[in-house]
Amino acid sequence: MNDSKLSGIEVFAFDVRVDAEDQQSRRLIRRYGLLKLSCGTAAGYSVCLISEDVAPADLVRWSACLVRLRGLTLESADSVSGFQRLHERHAAQCALLRRALANLREALEARHASARLLLGLGAAGILSGFAARSSVRGSDVPHPPVRYAPDAVLRQRKLAAKIQGPSSSALMDRADAYYSIF
Repeated sequence: MNDSKLSGIEVFAFDVRVDAEDQQSRRLIRRYGLLKLSCGTAAGYSVCLISEDVAPADLVRWSACLVRLRGLTLESADSVSGFQRLHERHAAQCALLRRALANLREALEARHASARLLLGLGAAGILSGFAARSSVRGSDVPHPPVRYAPDAVLRQRKLAAKIQGPSSSALMDRADAYYSIF
């Protein structure tokens, strides 16, 4: 996982109109940003409030500091998010980035755990075949056949369902603005 590089950086903006608290005729627009970091097929997500004003903030200008992450490893991206100068100028973006990186790490670890479970189940199936053959041949070592644990398979399917996040196309359909860095 140390050599995993960021393969995609996408920022989606969602505008929510709210009535102003004072007697103005204008309505405030809260622009929320969703950052999606991709590393292969795994993705990490994070959400924050970008702006709250009469006119929404420019998404491209707001997320321009994320361009320097393109092609970096996860560890390098962590170190970039910790730079003091970047943090002073772009505190909201750094916090969003840290949460998305943490979520991406969790997704990668869940995928690795899922792969280990599948390998373990495959090995159990292979071993049960060897054990069954050896018991038929009259081997000295009696091994009862090992069966797949159905609850382990169900847990793996539930885990795989949790890993799947919203697709970029589904987010684009709902977003008011979109910015992609590949």
